[in-house]
Amino acid sequence: MYRWVNSLKKHAVTTQLIQIGNVRSFLKFLIEAELPQVKVPKKHLHGTLFSLQSLAKIARQELQTHRQAVRLKKSSILVNPANITAFINKANKGIPLALSTLEREKSREALEHVYGLLSGFIACITGHRKGVITNLKVEEFAQAEEDELGRRIIRVKDHKTKESFGHALIPLMKIEYMWFYRLMYNRHKYPCGKSDLVFSNSNGGPFNDILTSFQDCWESFGLPGRSTFSLIRSSISTCVGRSVEESKRGNIRRLMCHSTATAEKFYEADLGFSEAFQTHSQCTCKHLQKQMQDLQEHRENRPC
Repeated sequence: MYRWVNSLKKHAVTTQLIQIGNVRSFLKFLIEAELPQVKVPKKHLHGTLFSLQSLAKIARQELQTHRQAVRLKKSSILVNPANITAFINKANKGIPLALSTLEREKSREALEHVYGLLSGFIACITGHRKGVITNLKVEEFAQAEEDELGRRIIRVKDHKTKESFGHALIPLMKIEYMWFYRLMYNRHKYPCGKSDLVFSNSNGGPFNDILTSFQDCWESFGLPGRSTFSLIRSSISTCVGRSVEESKRGNIRRLMCHSTATAEKFYEADLGFSEAFQTHSQCTCKHLQKQMQDLQEHRENRPC
């Protein structure tokens, strides 16, 4: 057992704790189930369980320093909030033009450009992981709820934290939903064919190069660096934690399917239109701009 635990040291402490926790859960099951096939004496199982508990305690002592190291690393590479806002604004103008080009040319390059713009727009207004975007289905798009203003909420079933949060929500204004509608309406003419995925390759499977397409769009807008969906998610989460009042913080992180509290995993209700659209592009831009203003005021007021 100790040899196995020592082999875990090549992994991050969070991974170590997950692996030890999984084994402990299995041992607890064996003890409680009392299966006749299990010939190991109960006292040996209890002894192993106790040893694993002690080893987990040692690992937890390193957990806080590990988290601090991760935060420090992320802090040095986070996307500037002003650049996220700039991408949203530029995409608002660029997406209709890119769709018109795609409708004329019907080429793979034009399709991938539209993919990059649309996926980046979703990431920047919601902070969702890449998996939410790549798993978005045509059926989920078609079944999006609509309110009296023509706003829509798309609910994506398959994503990393679906067991904790259920559907991942993508709130879209009427004109933004129409961007996707234009793509869906003409999709049979494009290389994506009749796939059940919104962002699909020519074979109907998931479009795995969507990050590259987004990064190409990011670069074409003259924005610095090679941003990723993960870095944008981290930047928005950091911005929310620093500049958004606590009463609204929960809804924003709920929309992002991003939480650290166990209670939120099991007891949070789904968001309605008013709550979901608190995190839409207009609100996201406002919060990002507020943080930039606060930073500027801090620099100006800092004593020389």
